[in-house]
Amino acid sequence: MYVFEAFKNNDSILLRQIVGFFVDAVAQSKNTHILREYKQYKPQVEALLDLVDNNISHSSEDPESCSRDTNSPECISLLLEFIHSLMRHDIESLTHLHPKISRLAINWVNSDWVSFQALIILTKIVEKAAEEENDTYNCEALQTLVVSLPAFSLLLQSNALPSSMESCRRLGALLRLFRALLQAGSVRVNVLQLLKGNALEKVFVPLQSDSLGLECLPTLRCENGDVSSTDAVYTYLYGLALVNELAQHDASWLGMQSTLMENRKIHMIIAQALYGATSVKNLALEICRHPSLSVKKVASTMSLLQPMFEDVTETSTKRQQPFQEVGFTTLSSAQMEKFDDMLHQMKRLIEENNAGDIVTSKVMELFEYKLVTLAFAEKAALSSVEVATERMVAGQIKVLEGQLKGKEKALAECTEQLTERDRQVKDLSETVAKLKEQVAKKEQVINKLVESGNKSEKNLQKTEELLKKANADIKNLNS
Repeated sequence: MYVFEAFKNNDSILLRQIVGFFVDAVAQSKNTHILREYKQYKPQVEALLDLVDNNISHSSEDPESCSRDTNSPECISLLLEFIHSLMRHDIESLTHLHPKISRLAINWVNSDWVSFQALIILTKIVEKAAEEENDTYNCEALQTLVVSLPAFSLLLQSNALPSSMESCRRLGALLRLFRALLQAGSVRVNVLQLLKGNALEKVFVPLQSDSLGLECLPTLRCENGDVSSTDAVYTYLYGLALVNELAQHDASWLGMQSTLMENRKIHMIIAQALYGATSVKNLALEICRHPSLSVKKVASTMSLLQPMFEDVTETSTKRQQPFQEVGFTTLSSAQMEKFDDMLHQMKRLIEENNAGDIVTSKVMELFEYKLVTLAFAEKAALSSVEVATERMVAGQIKVLEGQLKGKEKALAECTEQLTERDRQVKDLSETVAKLKEQVAKKEQVINKLVESGNKSEKNLQKTEELLKKANADIKNLNS
């Protein structure tokens, strides 16, 4: 009832609060049975679809009137998000509405604001139809999509090189839709015929450039500062998965498939996905099982990326885990009983078709609980930021520790060399001392030899004098 009122009044703020509360409530698996137990569930959903359908023609013909007589694209986007949440948790109950939901979603695939939500709804319907193609409603929904294939082709051509993250998400959803259509045998031939050409090849043009920049594909930064966003990784992974699916049914795609499987940047994207969330990781693992992909190259790329994705210490992991699993705040037993009674009363009034008797204050109390939940989630997010900051400073410490180890190793080598030089100097000093001692002894010998030489010289002089005197005497005697 409140969804109807908010949509009719074009109140996007209230509608966002209602849808957000509903998505959070239904996200708890134990609460999904409430949808099936509500007797007016199917008629109310169908009435809501009719209400949206009646507004489409006006809003599409006169965009300026969206703020006056028809609903704004934001309201349509929120309502499609609401419908997608219903389908995600209870698609079996809405199978009979698949044709109507398909027609509604197709009318919004070209809207920048609503396109992504419309495409994921269509993908959900096609995935279900591929499992049960004999179902009349699913067949009708698929035929509706076949008629709209040219529009999807134009959407692919206009978004092949996205200029924003929103268009990147839209492209990823479109590629996923094409892959789901290929898996539905009754429309496969139409899709194969539609995708012949270079529109899909244009999606992978950025991979041929030197870098994945904003001019080709926008990237967001994760907490480590160097990793592409999940949306960007999703886009290329769905594109690669689509090419693999095409190659299974048409040999002309094998060349493009082989080229992509050998592309170094594809290996980088797959490696990032394998470090990512479960949904992205599962798709990456499915691609890794393909025989033409070199798993060794992907593993090598993962080893290069490991420092960026390396887990923090066990303590930090334990601190992060509670905030990653934040759902509702922890309530006391009295609060839980109070909310249970309130929900039971609302459920009883709805079953009795007396929803108008629900006290607004009770709804607002539930909404206040929603606000408390958001506040708790905000605190959890801040704590996650703190952990991320700590993780980054752990990262810096590891770098500094590595540098310190290198310096310590160099210092040890220098100390060893210095010790060796000291030993050599000591040995040389001992050698010099020995040589000095030998020199001193040699000098003493030399001095003695010099003295002996002087004496010999004096004796020689005396001998020469005596010889001269003797010669003189002999001469005198001869005379």
